[in-house]
Amino acid sequence: MTMTSPDDPNEVARTSAMDFARRLVRNWQETLGAELLGAYLIGSLAHAGFNRRYSDIDLAIVTQSGLSQDAVDRLKGEAVVLSGIGARKFRSSLLTGPSPLADFHH
Repeated sequence: MTMTSPDDPNEVARTSAMDFARRLVRNWQETLGAELLGAYLIGSLAHAGFNRRYSDIDLAIVTQSGLSQDAVDRLKGEAVVLSGIGARKFRSSLLTGPSPLADFHH
């Protein structure tokens, strides 16, 4: 196991990416309310392979009834604003869908 220093550029970028993901999910919680059932980090950030040069932030969200394309575009727009880097440089990977448990009754 390789130990990383807090000054390691990849560790600094990873910490910043995690902070951004947390802020983004809080923002989406406010936007979607009870419709948002869960948000999950996926990809390199979730699996300790984040690299400041090549990695992006991948989030999967689970909603009660799915989201329209307009709603997905709105969430992506909120992410661009929150990121502060502008739409031309922002690349998003947002997976959405209804929960398979949305219609589960016991």
